[in-house]
Amino acid sequence: MMMLLRKQHSLANSIATITALSSLTTLNPSTPRSGTTRNVEINNKFHNPFVIGGPKRFYSLFETVPYTKRTRFICLATTFERNVTKGFEEYKQRFEGRTMPPTHQESVRLTKILNNIIDALLRERNKMSHESECTISHLDGLNWEVLVVFLTNMSVGCFPNGKIVLSWDLIRHFPSDAEKATIIAHEVARVVARHFVEQVTKNLWFYAIHRMFEFEADYIGLLLMAAAGYDPRVAPKVYEELGKLSGHNNDFMFTGFLSTHSSGRQRAKALAQPKIMEEALILYNDARARSEVN
Repeated sequence: MMMLLRKQHSLANSIATITALSSLTTLNPSTPRSGTTRNVEINNKFHNPFVIGGPKRFYSLFETVPYTKRTRFICLATTFERNVTKGFEEYKQRFEGRTMPPTHQESVRLTKILNNIIDALLRERNKMSHESECTISHLDGLNWEVLVVFLTNMSVGCFPNGKIVLSWDLIRHFPSDAEKATIIAHEVARVVARHFVEQVTKNLWFYAIHRMFEFEADYIGLLLMAAAGYDPRVAPKVYEELGKLSGHNNDFMFTGFLSTHSSGRQRAKALAQPKIMEEALILYNDARARSEVN
């Protein structure tokens, strides 16, 4: 499929409202045992970044694909599609002078085919509206359009807001209306099934999990170094410096958001939280006390 969407770049503004990827919650050191040694209880919980409002909200993020009834996890609202307009307009500007005018005979023909398919979709949608498990509200308000671009390859693509782009070489290779309808209907189906949004969800989930792994390793490493007798207060400074060296110090810029490595500032701030550092210092002081006894 043609790389029309420039996915991460064109989605920056649309996904900027998604919540922070991982956070550390309160740590509760247990009561001290006899002597100087304390029994440290690790009670750290990592939050799923897409679960907002508890289990009920989590399960509401599962959607059912029309027709196939496949169930999948989607983290973006059903209003997402109609709000993603920037990518298509940027694409048209990029190929300005190389697109077929909407009044061209072939454009009129393709638009008619697209409209026939959408009319059929609307009729089927009325039937689906009685099947509450199917997700169809994302189709509300979409302004469907087909655009032909004069490219020297056979390519096709569809933006999530119903904008279909076809190359001229592909269109003229399939002369009949039925052949053209096959191609256009496939792209319409991708919007109906929310394939683009599902892929974005998978990508975000992948990065969220990797971020969680990183924060988790930072936290466990902090406790381990402290238990080994190394000052845990050094760790935030190290991660701050690592951030400067790696260039990941821009908190929640879009590129930083999608990086599997959080910014050094974020990592340092997470470890420097009072109750986290307090727990590490208990281990550190216990280690030093044992060392002095020995």
